[in-house]
Amino acid sequence: MTTKEFVALARQVLPALPGFAVKNRLLLVTPIEHTLKAVHFDGSSFSKTSFYVTWFYQPLCVPSQHVSLSLGARLRLRNGIDGWTSTAPDLVPELIDAIRREAVPKLTTLQTPRDVASAGLAEFRATKTMSGWSSRPTCWRARVTPMARLPCSTN
Repeated sequence: MTTKEFVALARQVLPALPGFAVKNRLLLVTPIEHTLKAVHFDGSSFSKTSFYVTWFYQPLCVPSQHVSLSLGARLRLRNGIDGWTSTAPDLVPELIDAIRREAVPKLTTLQTPRDVASAGLAEFRATKTMSGWSSRPTCWRARVTPMARLPCSTN
């Protein structure tokens, strides 16, 4: 899917998600303060209709030119599959359900920098396995607008 198609999809989902805003491939939790909290749409290289949706948070205490999806997870359909198809008949209601079920509860608990640090540490500990570190990449760079162009709170 193209960025234009992702923006159109995000705008269909937006009325069901108060406190969110659309910026390119991101559904942002607003206002943006100490942490960027968002849902990211990413296309698949295997199919023009397949895509992935990831909720994530990124502390803004360290300047960055890219959005990192390391702290968060892919949204899944109720059947457990993490791949989405733009041609699915119930795409918008299923996407709204997944965002409300998986992303909103996690992102709304991150109210203070301490909450963000605690959540990041818990995720770090959860990715360590008995045989060493998990195979999960430590940094996924998202194809989105540079951080400087994201709408931030004036506080």
